[in-house]
Amino acid sequence: MVVSDLASRWPFVGRDAELAAFDQVWNSPDLQAVTVWGPAGVGKTRLAGSCLDRAEAAGFTVGRATATAAAAHVPLAAIAHLIPSGVDMSDPVAGFAQVASSLADVRPGGAGSRGRVLLVDDLHLLDGASAVLLRQLMDAGLMRLIATIRTGEAVSDAVTALSRGDAVHRIDLSVFDTTQTAAVLEAALGGPVAGRAVHRLATASDGNALYLRELVLAAIEDGSLAFDGEIWQLSEERSVGTQGLAPLIEARLAPARETARPALELLALCEPLLLEDVQAEAGPGELAHLEAVDLISVTAERRRTTVRLAHPLYGEVLRAAVPEDRRRGLLNAQIRRAQERGERWRDDPRRIVEWQLAATGSADPGQLVQAALLARYARDYGQVRTLLEAMPDQSHTTMSRLMLIGALLELGRSREAELALAAAEARLQSERHALAFLPARTTSLLLSPDPVLDPKAHIAAVSPHIISNAGRTTLRHCEGAMYALAGDVPRALELLDDMDGSLSDGPDLMAAIVNAICKGHALAQAGRGAEGLAFGTKVRAEFLRIADESVPSTVGANVDITLALTLCVQGRLDEAREMAETTYADVTGADIPVARCFLAWVLGSIAWIAGRPAGARRWYAEAVALGKAYSSRVSGSAMSGLGAAAALLGDLDAAERAVGEAAGHPHFFGAGWESLGAAWLRAARGDLSGARTVLAAAANRARAAGTYPSEALVLTDIARLGAPGDVAARLAELAESCDGPLVASQARFAAALDAADPDLLLASADELHALGIDLPAAEAAAAASAALRAAGQGRRAAAAAQRSGALARACEGVRTPLLAVAETASRLTSRQWDIARLAARGIASREIAEALHLSIRTVDNHLHTVYTKLGVSNRSELAAALDGEDVR
Repeated sequence: MVVSDLASRWPFVGRDAELAAFDQVWNSPDLQAVTVWGPAGVGKTRLAGSCLDRAEAAGFTVGRATATAAAAHVPLAAIAHLIPSGVDMSDPVAGFAQVASSLADVRPGGAGSRGRVLLVDDLHLLDGASAVLLRQLMDAGLMRLIATIRTGEAVSDAVTALSRGDAVHRIDLSVFDTTQTAAVLEAALGGPVAGRAVHRLATASDGNALYLRELVLAAIEDGSLAFDGEIWQLSEERSVGTQGLAPLIEARLAPARETARPALELLALCEPLLLEDVQAEAGPGELAHLEAVDLISVTAERRRTTVRLAHPLYGEVLRAAVPEDRRRGLLNAQIRRAQERGERWRDDPRRIVEWQLAATGSADPGQLVQAALLARYARDYGQVRTLLEAMPDQSHTTMSRLMLIGALLELGRSREAELALAAAEARLQSERHALAFLPARTTSLLLSPDPVLDPKAHIAAVSPHIISNAGRTTLRHCEGAMYALAGDVPRALELLDDMDGSLSDGPDLMAAIVNAICKGHALAQAGRGAEGLAFGTKVRAEFLRIADESVPSTVGANVDITLALTLCVQGRLDEAREMAETTYADVTGADIPVARCFLAWVLGSIAWIAGRPAGARRWYAEAVALGKAYSSRVSGSAMSGLGAAAALLGDLDAAERAVGEAAGHPHFFGAGWESLGAAWLRAARGDLSGARTVLAAAANRARAAGTYPSEALVLTDIARLGAPGDVAARLAELAESCDGPLVASQARFAAALDAADPDLLLASADELHALGIDLPAAEAAAAASAALRAAGQGRRAAAAAQRSGALARACEGVRTPLLAVAETASRLTSRQWDIARLAARGIASREIAEALHLSIRTVDNHLHTVYTKLGVSNRSELAAALDGEDVR
């Protein structure tokens, strides 16, 4: 992407509500002005310009003026170009009257114009004379005003009179929230943007539209923001750059007096800080000035008052300008103040150690461990890693090594974690130490690039150190957890059978939590979803009961991931989506890429089951990008899903690339999913027999692994691709062994297809739609239409085809072989649509004939055809059939 091109076409989005409000009030005859208020950089000028464009489109003659600080002291300077020639302004009263008279005598823009509109940018800087003149022109009905005003700026009485009153409509602009930021980014970049990229850019810009634009342009320029062919990703290895923004930010910092500069620099290095700490570098008067010019924000929080820079990017620019000696001096002074005051607040130990590292590069090992515990509880795993890697090797303890390995795993640093784990396992000397490292070893399997996971070697390495009965039970559970992740569900559940979800605080707590999460995962994969939900809900409650600094808070996210998966395989898709999206938003705010990777895969899979291929493709694309960096297992599964979604959407080139790349990766989750991409790519090419062969092999693998919902999924796809008789019996067996409505609905769908029974197919469509599974529902209705038409029931067939079309429209433009069965003749021609629309409004055939210049007989003949195509028999039913339907 050429940055200059993007800069020139940066979109104006995210302000739909404000523009709608403008449209609503603009035609009021009493309106004199619309004012747009907001802080710097939120897009006031762009919104006002869009309002002016709308006014021009509505027939007004428009003009522009910009007020500036330089022109504020020169009367009428800002609008001098708008004053008609020959008007003498030496006498203001007479001059103003002459301007008004001149404008009244000249109709603007010709006979078709509705009047004049003037846009004044930065109205708060307008000189008094210009404000008075505009007020008079507005009162005389000769001009309307659109203006931008920066909040917090001093405004003269004349401008106040111009910008307030019953005839003035005020629009207040605030900074973009995350949703608006995402909309702007996707509109600007022309494609989906990864959630973490949205979060980082939203945080760095703090919702400032101007800053957001410059950050994006700079990130594209330096290559940190890039498109991988499916989604825009922002590199985690680089900070969000401020090079292009530096001049703008320096201009914003310019009002700060030199005597206040030390306070700004201290905040840039250490924020947030207590008010008393900042006052040590600048007095109360200086801080009051900084707050008045909106460079700092002061907030009362419980029993303390804290100070921050008003925008996160100010700190970037300030830090870059602080000389090294001064930086160390400021940090050391702050460390002394904090230590002399004592550690009053929970986070003080961590922050003091961070300042020590920044100032000197070292800190006391005990303090480093304490700070790392607090950072882990705050889910700042990057900081955990920084703190613990600063410790000398000889100072490490079992706990500190475990924390470092855990942080590396959460950050997706699998190779570093594996080296640290191997070194720790080589030094094992006791049962306690062996059991302490087992949860990390179990978790590491998720990131392993090995195509086949074999827990035996890991268990054998630890077994000699386990001597107690309790230890052997924990070891057995850990082995079961490893088999769950390796895909051997029956073996996993056999080993984990006696776990009931209770968690007891103690040395084996982390092992118990990890093993419980894996058991919940295995229960879901075995089709025991109700049991899995009860088990997972209990584990979640137990975790919340005992959670403190000793337990990584991301454990809660992992519990929720398992619960979301369980809800998904149960067919409770809305609940699964809500839980996964909530957890995704939570972990996106932190640097926890592995959890984010799994959640993106989960959300893609929910969208796939629901029949939303575009949504599935977007989430799978994010999972692929994250998986390539952090977990090749997730990446392989997501590539297959991406290929399947692209195939359904007709993008065969993208599907072929994804399927080809997936072949070289290991896979995660239930056996069977790994073949969806290859199967649906074959189907999209017309090779239905080949697609069914691929799926049949996948179903056999899923059956052998005991992942029965996955087996049901691929068997259902075989039914959808033309061979329901081959799978109906096995699906009926699975419906008996798997609880929850999903597998049962899939079995009934396949049975209805096999029987070609239109009533069963329509009932299946209703059942699937109620579960939120709209694509198979649309296919069931399409098959019902074909069966009814073959039976000579044309009207019912047309109604079923309409039902199929309505369901398919929710599926993002997808086409499948079964949907193609729906009778295309059910679509109305343009003429039939015109007649149907009028008839649905209750208009008689005679009036329709007159309106469309047709004979009554022709209208009635068309109506008969419409009734037949839509499966209705009168105008009331026609109105209901056309309600919300696009049947053109």
